[in-house]
Amino acid sequence: MHSGIIIDKMASLSFDRSDERQTEETRLLRALSPQEGLRQFLALMAEFALHLQETEPLYREERMQAMIALQSRLRALGGRKRKP
Repeated sequence: MHSGIIIDKMASLSFDRSDERQTEETRLLRALSPQEGLRQFLALMAEFALHLQETEPLYREERMQAMIALQSRLRALGGRKRKP
C-alpha cells in the first residue's frame, strides 16, 4: 500500500479517541512496510519542519527531560544484559 494512501486514510478518521478509531489507526500502521513507514515519516517531517523549528524553544525542556529519562532506562536495560 502506498504511504500517501495510509496518510490520507488516517487523516480521514475522526479526531475522537474512540476504540474504533484506535483499532483502525493500528491496522493502517501495521500495514506499512518499514520502507513505507520511513517514507511517511520523512514526508511528515518535511510537511511540519517549519512548525517544528518555530515551536522548538517551547518544548526544549520537556524534550530534554524525556531524553534524560530514556537514557536512564536504556542504561538500566544495558546493565541487566551484562549481569549473568
